[in-house]
This record gives sequence, structure tokens and C-alpha cells, in this order.
Amino acid sequence: MNKLSKINRFDTNKICICLVVVLLAVLLANVYLLNSIQQGSTPQEKVIPPLPKIEIYALIPDSCSECFDIATVLPQLAQSTKANVTKQEVVNQKDAGLMIKEYGVKTLPTVIIKGEIDNTQLSKVFVRVKDALVAKELPPPYFDLESSSVKGKVKMTLIESDCKECTDISFLGKQLSEQAGVFFEKQENLKKDSSEAKELIKKYSLKSLPAAIFSQEISAYTQILPALESIATKESDGNYVLRNSPPPYYELASNKVVGLVDASFVESSACEKCLAGEELKDILSKILGLKFKNARIVDSSSAEGKDILRKYSIEKIPTAIISEEAKVYPSMKEWAEVGSVEKDGKYVFRELEILGNAVEGKKYVVNGTMTEFSSSIEEFEKQSKK
Repeated sequence: MNKLSKINRFDTNKICICLVVVLLAVLLANVYLLNSIQQGSTPQEKVIPPLPKIEIYALIPDSCSECFDIATVLPQLAQSTKANVTKQEVVNQKDAGLMIKEYGVKTLPTVIIKGEIDNTQLSKVFVRVKDALVAKELPPPYFDLESSSVKGKVKMTLIESDCKECTDISFLGKQLSEQAGVFFEKQENLKKDSSEAKELIKKYSLKSLPAAIFSQEISAYTQILPALESIATKESDGNYVLRNSPPPYYELASNKVVGLVDASFVESSACEKCLAGEELKDILSKILGLKFKNARIVDSSSAEGKDILRKYSIEKIPTAIISEEAKVYPSMKEWAEVGSVEKDGKYVFRELEILGNAVEGKKYVVNGTMTEFSSSIEEFEKQSKK
């Protein structure tokens, strides 16, 4: 793998559970999606087969204000099936006892389709049970018939520090709600010094803040579990704990903020078309997710600039010398692909060519010679071998 492709691995591990989740509207659309009905034809005339006759039953719980009102989509469902819907009916839980038992329904609401189902092609969300098609795994919240309770009502607890520079994860609830359809029964923000926060910090052995705790009800949202389990731990009580927020974060053991980085950006003021130190700062900040506490621009012709170039044997300008506080950023694990880690713990950016398209039209200095950035992988590899 060449170094240019490696730069894509530097995207910071931000919590973006946007990730990878299925919206309620999309899921419902897929549930009701029907492939086109096959049409036969003869050389003389088209033969249009009769539409299959079906009956649609929407089974709803007697009491669940949070559950999706499936009755509202019955007209669209009937239309999307491209079948002859001879009956569509909403059946309350109390009156649906026989159907629930006969077709092994576990949760409500659901949809049952009967009739000439062999001539229909519905989404895989529908499964055949005896002489009917039954919708399975509709999104939460739903009424669980076995426990007689509503599943999917999530409580989120956010434990905050007093750190203004620390990563803000307060957006999580809104993001999960809007992008994944998660229903939050309660969202609570706690200060780290509150008695409830201290109990949770001890219970879950938290090492840093901010941290987020999701109640076990979030496990009902199976479509987001892979993403959630990649960034959170599942505890013995069934709750999920997001305990490793991206830097900067507040370290409880030391009572200090970790991940605020100092850096010096060395540029050549004599080269008007060269990439400026401030521009390099912005690029590295975006790619690596670094949060700078102090960022200085140093001219390569100044005494300080010359000392830096000499100390770290730097041949290419502009460059960045980043403090060892950057080591807590996951993106820095790949730093060897673009620079060096010095004996004093500093990170020195050396492979300017890797920026390629990001700085099209700009130049940089190599051993005193102005060189133009190339967006070509082949040209980059040539420059790297010099």
C-alpha cells in the first residue's frame, strides 16, 4: 500500500454513528417494496395476468403511544403491493388473539398479509408463516407480547467535566434519534462532581470524561449495534458505556485535560507560492483531528527557524513539529507513514508530497529548491525515492 492511500486512514475516530444505521422511513419503504410482477406476452398481444387478491391486517397494541402508528401507512402499503387488496383492516391486540397465536407473533405492531401470497414478491422483512406473510423486526419502540412491555425506550446519561476544550458528545442523542430512529425516553446530563455522577464513575470504572451511558433498551435497535459495540462496552447490567471519547478529554486520575497539543509550523516567507504554515496547520488539524492549545508560525530564515531545521535535520518546508501530547490521538498511530517521532517525543512532519491534491497549485521547498506539489501517485512515489 503506497503512502498516498495511507493518508485516508488518518480520519479521526469521531463518534459518528451515522454511521451505518437504517432510518425508519427507509426501513418502512423497504418493507413495502414489491418487485414488478412478471408479464407474459405473445407475438400478437400482451397478456396481462390478473392481480393477486390479498388481505392486509395491521395488528396494533392496545396501549403504546411511542410505537409507530402503522395504521397510517396502510393506504400506501395497499398501493405499493400492486395487488388487488380486497380487505385492509386494523386489528387491536385484544381482538387479534387468534391471529397472534396462529402466526406466532411476538411483537406489535405488525402486518399480516393473507390471500394469493404466492404471486407477490415483498421485501425480505416479510416471512411466510403457514398461509400468510408476516412482517418481522419492525423498528422499535414496539410492544413485546411475552413481557407485556414496550421495548426500545432508551435512557441516555451524559457525564460531563468542566473542561471547555474537551470533545463535545452532547450531540449523540440528537444524532441517534434523527439518523437511527432511536427513541429516547430520557436524556440526562450530570456534572462530574455530582453524587450520581460519582456513583456511575465508580460503578463503571470510568477513567476519563465525557462519558455516555445508554440503557440496555438500546439493544432493541439491532441495526446500530455493530457500530455501537465498536465504540462502547456492554456492561453486566446490559447498559452500554461510551468510555473513550476522542481527545481532548478530562483524565480523572490526574485531574488534567489530555490531548491539547503544542506545535510549531515552519514556513518559508521567501517563497510566495509555497504552502503557508497556517495552511498546513489547518490541513493537519482536519486530517488528524488534533486540537491545538498553542500553535506558532516560525519563519525558516529566523534564528529559531534555523535551529529547528538543524535540530531535526529537516529538508522540506513547510513542516510541523508537534508535541508529544498528540500521542493520545488514534490517528497518530500511523504517523510513521508521514513523518518521524524524535527522541524528545516530538512528531516531525516530513512527507509533504503526500498532501497531493489537497494543495494543488502550491509549492514547497526541498533543500532550498522550490518544488511543485503533484497530484500524481507516480510522481509522488518518484519524489519519495529521491
